[in-house]
Amino acid sequence: MLLTALGGHVGTAIACAAGPDLGIVAFGDAMGEVRAFGDWEGTAVLHRGRVNALAALGVPVDGERVVPLVYSGGADGTVRAWSPGHAAMAAPLAERDSAVMSIDAAMTPSGPALAVAWGDGAVEWIEVDSGARRAFRPGPPVRAVALAPDGRLLVGMDEYLVCLAPGSRAQQTPDGVQRRP
Repeated sequence: MLLTALGGHVGTAIACAAGPDLGIVAFGDAMGEVRAFGDWEGTAVLHRGRVNALAALGVPVDGERVVPLVYSGGADGTVRAWSPGHAAMAAPLAERDSAVMSIDAAMTPSGPALAVAWGDGAVEWIEVDSGARRAFRPGPPVRAVALAPDGRLLVGMDEYLVCLAPGSRAQQTPDGVQRRP
């Protein structure tokens, strides 16, 4: 069924998430459209131009129900959230003057979180519920991000991988050494 529905479509991004039965698979294309298949189905145009990256997440809403969320990053420099079967959020979740290169989502101890790699080299870690953000700029172009359920963020570049762990910020001391409290 999935292959039949996608025949003739050229995908530019893919994501999947667990669900109550089949789960969800989402595909993005060069025209900015995202299609979802599985436990929840639907189609939405989320970007002006190519969908560069997708992440999907099953968000628990009570003891038994799960709501699917698809996060889409586009060449238009926006990150949008959409739940299949509903309208996409009117305003972007994040926006820059740079294309999204990679995106990932996870349920962390503080709720749903999102990691975004931008074409200008910046990486953002976003707590979806609170809107809190942390930024990181490693220097070389970022090719991929992956977010673990414990909040650790993996940032992949051409020649190395960096793992950032959430926690208290380092404090600068008078001697110039950074120490954790």
